[in-house]
Amino acid sequence: ALAYRDSLTGIKNSTAYTEAIANLSQEINCGNPQSGVLVADINNLKQTNDRFGHDIGDELIVHTAKILTDIFKTSSVFRIGGDEFEVFLQNIPSGEMVHNHRNLMAETFRTMTQETAPELTLSCSVGASLFPENGRDYATLFHCADEALYHAKSCSKDTYAIYDNAMESI
Repeated sequence: ALAYRDSLTGIKNSTAYTEAIANLSQEINCGNPQSGVLVADINNLKQTNDRFGHDIGDELIVHTAKILTDIFKTSSVFRIGGDEFEVFLQNIPSGEMVHNHRNLMAETFRTMTQETAPELTLSCSVGASLFPENGRDYATLFHCADEALYHAKSCSKDTYAIYDNAMESI
């Protein structure tokens, strides 16, 4: 079990992520309309580490992992790199799914930027995509979520975006 857990945060790691891609792909292939991908990363972590030390940077990473797992209780949350996280959105409430998802994204972003270590402000960028609106396979969903993440970063490095054709930040 330890081989699939990140030693710093306790959430699933990149090894578990690689194996879970196959499961998500199978779920998508079965036409599960309640799937999606969310990617998040902490802004300016290197500068935080340089200014306050790696212990504080690690606290931000742990804090981000906790926020994501608290919000996405029915989804799989992974730390896939230093300050990079991915959530396999599962069991998204059906009926007005995109509307519900946008509300969830707004709440996620608000929570991630407001709940911080006392001496720091946690700044994250978040991007997301949904099945089937943004893709019908994992690779496409990830690509769209990643594009949305970088769009959010380019807007202000402190926002979130859901992939759509216009790629407008919300």
